[in-house]
Amino acid sequence: MDCVNTVTSVLYAEARGESEKGMRGVLHVILNRAKEQHKPACHVVKQRGQFAKGLYKPGDPIWQLAKTLVRNPGRDITRGAVYFHNRSVKPYWIRELRVTLQYGGHVFYSA
Repeated sequence: MDCVNTVTSVLYAEARGESEKGMRGVLHVILNRAKEQHKPACHVVKQRGQFAKGLYKPGDPIWQLAKTLVRNPGRDITRGAVYFHNRSVKPYWIRELRVTLQYGGHVFYSA
């Protein structure tokens, strides 16, 4: 699978229930990590325990929206976030992080 489809599949798995803006936020976490780590985004999303396993569903219109966003991410609405989680959980690792955005079902953080 090529890099665009790999990132699209992970974005779809992580944020398919979000609006376009919410999906864009999750995408920017991936892109911000890639930039910070000097690695391609498709390598970042494969790091163990960091993101949901990708779902390849090219027939789903939401998957196609995710692919469009990967190709054209627009400006970073997360203000440099490199972490996020679903609002329904309170992970231990958020204690020393700064909230940069709360949108939809996710909270976004920077170090």
